[in-house]
Amino acid sequence: MTDRGFQSIYNTQTAINLNLKYIQFLSLKEGVVKVHLQRHKQALCDSIAHKDPVLGISAIAVPDEWKENTDRDVLKALELKNEGAAKIRQIESETLKSIEKAAQKGEAAVKRVKSSAAELVRKQEEQNSKLIDPVQWKKIKRFLYENRRAKDDEPVWSIKFDELKEAVEVKGCQAIRSNAESNPFVALKLYRQRHIIEQGFNQLKNEVGGSRFEATEAAYRGKLFVYTLAQALRMSMLCKAREVHAVHPELKMPEESMRKLITQLQCMQAYKHRTTNAFVLGTVAKRHRDLLALLGITKLPKTVFRFS
Repeated sequence: MTDRGFQSIYNTQTAINLNLKYIQFLSLKEGVVKVHLQRHKQALCDSIAHKDPVLGISAIAVPDEWKENTDRDVLKALELKNEGAAKIRQIESETLKSIEKAAQKGEAAVKRVKSSAAELVRKQEEQNSKLIDPVQWKKIKRFLYENRRAKDDEPVWSIKFDELKEAVEVKGCQAIRSNAESNPFVALKLYRQRHIIEQGFNQLKNEVGGSRFEATEAAYRGKLFVYTLAQALRMSMLCKAREVHAVHPELKMPEESMRKLITQLQCMQAYKHRTTNAFVLGTVAKRHRDLLALLGITKLPKTVFRFS
């Protein structure tokens, strides 16, 4: 199971020809993916029939047209492309109607994007802040453009509503192609497990400079296990931080980076007690207490015993 080269139709067709089992994430820009999202949008919005209460997501399984439309394991890429383009043209009017209807319902994703864009416009107009939050600007900048015709003496920022509607249409959506698992919820769980292993493997490759000759087989497996375990803990910390931030917006990660959060927490120190086999925690600054609260840690022990 791999995502390597999933955007290459040659790699995917090779996997089909070799009868390899795969679970791949797809780009939402793919024509067939857009068609299925529009066709099954009403079913995906059904919070009872197609929703998994544990994962908290809605999903449906559709036949893989790629495999059905192949002849002797040769991909008819041009035929699929033309078919997808024709379907997109047919549902173009329906797409616009569904986007307008979704905007009128006031979905949470639409409100967040619009409010963030409006906040940036307000900051630019009032000129109250010298610098816009770089994390916020990175998320919203593609929805804004500078209207140079409005005023000659100062810049005026406007919202790209077409870009905004297109982004909202597939906000939070994901697509998976697999010939190994037909249940979409099981496929997502397997993909998440694979993703954790892949992240740990990437960290290991960075540590050894991409050279596999710098570690023996046993040490290599041991390091990969450690990095995989660390990545699982890191993902758990990230999920907890997202949950706490949703309830307490004033608590947030520095520049939306878990790495920087962990780096700042490394400044905390514990001192070895002179007479006992224990460590005494020093004074914790407020910014460190806020970061710990973001991770769900409200109270720290004053003394930590080594073999407790």
